[in-house]
Amino acid sequence: MSAADGLRDREGLASGRVAAVGEGSEHGRELLAIVVARNEVATIGPVLSGLPTTVEGHPLRRLVVDDGSTDQTAAVARANAAEVISHPVGLGLGAALRSGLDLARERGVDAAIYLDGDGEYDPRQAARLLDPILAGRADYVLGSRFLGSRQGMAWHRALFNRWLSRLVGLLTSVHTTDAQTGYRAFSARAVECARIRHDYNSAQVLTLSLWGAGIDPIEVPIDYERRAHGTSFIRHGEYLRRVAPALLAEWRESRLRRRALER
Repeated sequence: MSAADGLRDREGLASGRVAAVGEGSEHGRELLAIVVARNEVATIGPVLSGLPTTVEGHPLRRLVVDDGSTDQTAAVARANAAEVISHPVGLGLGAALRSGLDLARERGVDAAIYLDGDGEYDPRQAARLLDPILAGRADYVLGSRFLGSRQGMAWHRALFNRWLSRLVGLLTSVHTTDAQTGYRAFSARAVECARIRHDYNSAQVLTLSLWGAGIDPIEVPIDYERRAHGTSFIRHGEYLRRVAPALLAEWRESRLRRRALER
């Protein structure tokens, strides 16, 4: 199931209340903010209103991928001038981001930024991630919580994140401090090459898929504050059980593609 297969919220588009992503770009480059949310009615409004309307003079449009919410997340998103893709049921974070990237690819945006809709990441810092893309210095930017300030992150979660970051670094020889971050930016090239091979989550397999295409990440510092509403879907045991097989498969395939590029 994908964005191209009828998951888009047609009501929000047909009503004319928001401009569809990719329209009205006569001046400047087209930028897209992809916000993934499930039952985030308390935070989705502030996240969307906190995003800048332009970055370096280029319009930043808003897209919310509503992953099977049972509350008013989608309605609040539309009220904040966002286009909405609605999954009828919760498919997972990986599937939700895939839907957003599929639309970005379909619309041919110049750059995209992704952040979670839970309010843990500061939407006002979007330009920090997009600036290296717009300047042509990077194709893939990670917002690192470990280079910026962190408030409220549990010690075991920080340890788990650092361990996974080290693992991805060992697999790719490209070392980062925060391979788990929910704040990322993509050039048009990265949007085109990005692949998320499983629905549950996207963090490591996304980075590996881009690495296989010859795209290495850079990091910029961001600020993080633990969510005040709702609960995280992450359970470390379940996470490893579901993600590890996909991570290994992606690494094997991406390693072959990377080697072919480097010949």
